[in-house]
Amino acid sequence: MENLFELKHVSCFFGKNDTVTKALEEVNLDILKEECISIIGPSGAGKSTLLNVLAGIIKPTTGVVLYKGKPMPDSISKRANIRLNEFGFIFQSYNLIPTLNVRDNIILPVVMNNEKVDLALYEKLISEINLSGHEKKKPNQLSGGLAQRVSIARALIKKPTVVFADEPTGNLDSVNGNAVFSLLFELAEKYRYTLIYVTHDKEKSNLAKRIITIKDGKLIES
Repeated sequence: MENLFELKHVSCFFGKNDTVTKALEEVNLDILKEECISIIGPSGAGKSTLLNVLAGIIKPTTGVVLYKGKPMPDSISKRANIRLNEFGFIFQSYNLIPTLNVRDNIILPVVMNNEKVDLALYEKLISEINLSGHEKKKPNQLSGGLAQRVSIARALIKKPTVVFADEPTGNLDSVNGNAVFSLLFELAEKYRYTLIYVTHDKEKSNLAKRIITIKDGKLIES
């Protein structure tokens, strides 16, 4: 299996002079296609920074990030284009647009890219993620579990190569949290995307085939 990501001596420093924070320090990491990976560590360890570096949201201070064998572009717009076309995102706070209904929230990445909606895929996701009958509801009419299912469908509507999830069950109770993780892994196997998620929950972390532990910006295990 070939590498999807390669991080070589990646460091991220924030601040200036005496107030510099080392969010990541000399990180070397390879991630294969279709891997399911958890990133775990204490609060402030650098978990979300690592996720954002992989997603091209943050450009590292030093080091190189390769995606599909090529350096992640310096251009903000080019990195944004990769995110829009190849990455899906699931956030702790769902990040749904409150004025849009379920259907329009799901297809938003397609509309933003001026593309035609794959209606067959949309209907398939609605069925597989158990959102049938909720398509016309606004986010404030949904439970937390349903809202997170909408964000999962939105992440998958463009058939991403990678799905990034940052504490995806942080706002859910244990029952809904377990259901969301079961769904993420089931869909990862079905649609063959790479799943990379951040969690502080060791039980959730252990669900992944590979665990990356980070502390004080340094990889402890990978």
